[in-house]
Amino acid sequence: MRSCRNKFEQLYMLLSTRNLDVLCLTETWLDQNEICPLSRGYEIVRSDRSERGGGVAIVFKNKYTAKELKIDRSAWKLPSSLEVVAVSLQYKFSKSVNVARVYRTEHVKNDVKNLHLCFVMLGHINKSCYILGDFNINMGVESKDSSNLQMVATKQGFKQLVNQPTRVDKIIDLCFVRILPKNCAHEVVVEDLLVSDHRFVCVNYRFQTESRKKIIEVKNYRGVDWKRLIECVNDNSQAQGNLHQDYNQLVSLVQFSYKNFVPTIKTEINFIRLAHEKEYEKLVRKSIDGDMKEMVQKKIANTSVWDTYKTISSINFKNQARLPDDICPEDLNNYYCEMGFMDGGSIVNTLPTGEAVKPGGNVTQSELYLAWKRVRRKLSKKPDTMGIPKYFLDKLLPIPAFNETILKVVNESFLLGVVPDSMKVARVTPIPKKANASKPAEKGHSTELAMMAVVEAVYKNLDKGFIAVLLSIDMRKAFDSVPKGLLLNDLKSRCRISDYWLRSYLENRKQFVEVNGACSSIREVLVGVPAGSVLGPILFALYLNDLPSCVINGVTIIFVDDSNFLFFGTLKDLKALGDMITADMLNVCNYFQSKGLTVNSDKTEMITLSSARKVSKLDSFTIVVNQVCIENSKTMKCLGLTFDRSLTWSKYIENVSKVCYIRIRALYKIRNCFNQSQLKMLGQSLVLSIMSYMIVVVGTTCDKYLKALDKIVRTLGRMILRVRKFDPVAERIRVDLKLMFPKELFVYRSLCTFYRLCNGNTVP
Repeated sequence: MRSCRNKFEQLYMLLSTRNLDVLCLTETWLDQNEICPLSRGYEIVRSDRSERGGGVAIVFKNKYTAKELKIDRSAWKLPSSLEVVAVSLQYKFSKSVNVARVYRTEHVKNDVKNLHLCFVMLGHINKSCYILGDFNINMGVESKDSSNLQMVATKQGFKQLVNQPTRVDKIIDLCFVRILPKNCAHEVVVEDLLVSDHRFVCVNYRFQTESRKKIIEVKNYRGVDWKRLIECVNDNSQAQGNLHQDYNQLVSLVQFSYKNFVPTIKTEINFIRLAHEKEYEKLVRKSIDGDMKEMVQKKIANTSVWDTYKTISSINFKNQARLPDDICPEDLNNYYCEMGFMDGGSIVNTLPTGEAVKPGGNVTQSELYLAWKRVRRKLSKKPDTMGIPKYFLDKLLPIPAFNETILKVVNESFLLGVVPDSMKVARVTPIPKKANASKPAEKGHSTELAMMAVVEAVYKNLDKGFIAVLLSIDMRKAFDSVPKGLLLNDLKSRCRISDYWLRSYLENRKQFVEVNGACSSIREVLVGVPAGSVLGPILFALYLNDLPSCVINGVTIIFVDDSNFLFFGTLKDLKALGDMITADMLNVCNYFQSKGLTVNSDKTEMITLSSARKVSKLDSFTIVVNQVCIENSKTMKCLGLTFDRSLTWSKYIENVSKVCYIRIRALYKIRNCFNQSQLKMLGQSLVLSIMSYMIVVVGTTCDKYLKALDKIVRTLGRMILRVRKFDPVAERIRVDLKLMFPKELFVYRSLCTFYRLCNGNTVP
């Protein structure tokens, strides 16, 4: 501009008439203490030259959140006449954009090298970036400086947009852009405003909305013509006495019924994505509107409170996460099929051929219903590998003719000892492993009951002056490493279970991996038991149920694939205690090796449990097993319960509190959409269920730590009852909501446990 001092009026008119978002200036000629008047709604970031002339500035609307970027000049070569000012601009929730203004005089050689450092610094930030200014390098003529500048910009991912003369016939006022979003367009206009000897370069950065249509197909189970469906099932459900023929006929019947009697709704949806706005901003605004509550209540009337909450809440109830797009399903499938073999071992079929004695007996109708009841995710509407969803099967089972046909096919399968191959193809969907509370593997045997027994044994021995050592051994890929031949031989010789049908169940099992909508090829699984099935965990538990015989001096706690061991000793005889533990752990390692399983030494942990005055004396206690040193941990997680050395349960309560408050905050945001009874139901499901888990164990701690759990109940009660923070709420929680505080819950759950142990049934 060659001085802003005599052009304030032109600058004011330019900002007012053009409605510019950002205006970059060079040669402002302003002193450090001089004020630059601007139009209303604009701010300025500038870098003034200490001597006469020069100076750069960036003017922008105050609707942008601005942060000046510091330019590191420590590595610049001197002398240098380069002047740079940079700022990061962000509008509401959109991604921020970096804008830099550069001014360079003509005759300083080091400036091109310093420009390279400037491009590297601004290009290193993973954001959209604009570098504009008077570079005094004519890009319209090939020269050493223009070639070097173009090479530097291209190397850092920048593109030069100006291709018209900006001063006389030279292209010296340039605009370099990096990271062009797919949904934006740039338009460069060069015009003479008669304000300076340089022409005005205007870059229009315009966002475009990307619209795309997608047709979604949804099965409408409410539109099923059940009368015609039942007639079709009754007419075609006739067993012929041939397993494969009857099974194929049954599958074809279900597939035909699903395709023809469950109508498909096709909906065309227009997806419009705005580059400047995020989707959650719209959701927050909608939740504030009064219509949101009406919409939620309508959805609750059509579905349920829980299903409605899952659709509008911020909590991710599905553990499945989207993996990177470049991941190969074929490589994942190969890894899953081979990870059960030891490192360096040959990949062979672990199920040798053999014959077995046919057992007697048939499956009854009640046993069939009981088996179906134990199947997980029966309400899943996603089709399996044969194109049949479990939800549809659950609706067909009450039809007598269909039920009788399934029963005949099942009995034929057990009679012949054959499982159809199409039932042994598994679809594997990779999901991240999250730390969830362990679930009971068998009715009446819960993790809470197991931990009650452990803690009771520990407390009894601590009262006698002993110390306890809890050791947890992790098996590497436990379910996927079980040799099929060893499993069948073990079940036959030790458990007296015939392999007549199990051999067909385990052989020729196949799987494929589905990730991000892509599927791998089908490959045979040569080792392991199916972990996601009903029978898999049972077979694994039977395979390892003789593990306690290896431990002579301690107590074994087995829960499916979790193996924990408890030892007792005195502080004076620590060496004898260590030798005793080492001997038993060697036996355990040898036992796992004989079973074809591998111990994961990285995840094997140990913790000493004692009174508070003995804790510091056990810091150096270690165990060495197979040249692996197991150190004494400060905390250790066992079956969902976090132990600390003094059994205060402080770390466990701290973790539970974090999860509970996260869920309370998620409920708080949408509390106005639900009434009091609905909020109470959600609070019990989301918050109190987590707090009450292991309360029969944790409830024995002192009031100092239980206060954190007490505070959770009060916070939840205030949210449900809409009571202010410091108002009394305890009595209303007990009377109006009928909820219990931690101490009361501890007493109640303890009495329920004793009742079940004495009577062997559920609490009335």
